[in-house]
Formats: sequence, structure tokens, C-alpha cells
Amino acid sequence: MIKKGVPKFNLPEPELNFLATENGLYDYNHLYGFAEWFRSKLEPHQINEQNPLAILSENSEELAFVVGACFLLNIPFVSLSTKATNREIQKQIKTVTPSIFYTDKNNRNRIGDTPSLSIAKKHLSHSKFEDLSKFSVGDQESVLGLFFTSGTTGSPKVVPVLRRQILFGAKASAENFKPDYNRYWLLCLPLNHIGGISIFIRSILYHSAVYLMDRFDPYQVHTFLTENKLFQVASLVPTMLTELLDDPLFQVHMEFK
Repeated sequence: MIKKGVPKFNLPEPELNFLATENGLYDYNHLYGFAEWFRSKLEPHQINEQNPLAILSENSEELAFVVGACFLLNIPFVSLSTKATNREIQKQIKTVTPSIFYTDKNNRNRIGDTPSLSIAKKHLSHSKFEDLSKFSVGDQESVLGLFFTSGTTGSPKVVPVLRRQILFGAKASAENFKPDYNRYWLLCLPLNHIGGISIFIRSILYHSAVYLMDRFDPYQVHTFLTENKLFQVASLVPTMLTELLDDPLFQVHMEFK
């Protein structure tokens, strides 16, 4: 039996677009510079699979940079839902014992005494990095992140996702569609589960960009997908898609993949 090797990917050129929101546009040069700064801040905390970085934040530019930097630096993380109760969050903290948290300001008081890292908007503007070879897809067999199941059939359980799973998924997805350079993957999903996070990682692997929304705005999404040829792929849950398709005039533009 022939065993297929893990797909190989290269890093994007620094000048290509990485992220866009209604407030700003960033290229991979910014992500690489941020990753070096991020590494220096996390080094004292000895992050590993048993004591990962924990994330508790709504969608934001800062969160997008954290997800991208964790992938480039091979930093295992666990992303918690901001919709969880304080009791649920405390229980999850005891389960995964994070070394440090990244939170937005609205959730910082929910993590107890666990150390936390603050990221100001200015930190996203770092554009100097020493060596691109410091960043890679990393150890293919190591854990990308830890994710809690929904708990619909019992108590939520922690499920590790390996980096190699993401790489195989990205290759399979690319055979059907992927955005071109400096074109956008529209993302309306929250970055606290693998569905949203994997889109950012695939975009890095494809050398394309993500347009991140903090919430689903049907009018704006309708405009992007029907009129703006920079938007080539979109990730939507069925309820979002149904709302768009309820409009008999809705039709994606010709560049949409």
C-alpha cells in the first residue's frame, strides 16, 4: 500500500494581502512582524500541548493575527466560546490548564487569576521581521489546537486537532476552490471553533486573504458576493445562506469560485 505524504506548502510573499476588515487592510509583512513580537511575549510562559495558549475573544483583527501567528510559530492553543457561561469557562480552564490567555477587553474579567496578554492595535503594524525561515507549517504531527465538543450527547470533551489534518484538508479544498492572490475569502463565522479558524490557516497556505466580519450582515454580504469581484469564496452556515437565497435576485458574480 502506498502511503501518501503530508501535503507541502510554502509561505506567502510578505507583500500579499493577509487580512481585511471594515477598519483596515494588512499584508503578510504585518503578520510576520507581529509573529516575531508575539513570540517574544509568549516565550516566558513555556506553552505546550498540556499547557496551551487559551483564547477568549470575539472576532477582531487582533484575534485574526493571534490565530495566524500561532500557526506560523507552531504554538498550540485552545479557543473558548464567548457564549459560554462563567462557570463553563472556569471548568474548561481546569480541564486544559492554559499557560496564558489572550482575551479581548470584554472578556478579561472572566478568566480568574490566569495570566493574560493584551494586544493593542499598534502591535498589528509591526512590519519588520528578521528571517522568514523562522516561520513554517511546523511539525506536521504536533497539535494545532484543542477544541471542546458541543456536549449535545454529554459533557463537552476536549478534542485535539493535528496540524497534518489541516494540511490534508487544505489540499482537498484547493482541488475544488481557493481564492487567488490578493482576493478574499469572506468569513462571517466566529473564530472560537475549527470551522472559522481553518479558513484563516487555509488562506495562509493558499497565499490569499480573508475578509473578516464581526457579525453576519446580509445586506453587506449580498453586495460583496454579487458586485465585488475581490470576493471569490465565502464561508456561511445554512441559516445565512438561506437568508441570501430568499432574495430571488441574488446571484454571485462571475469571479466567484
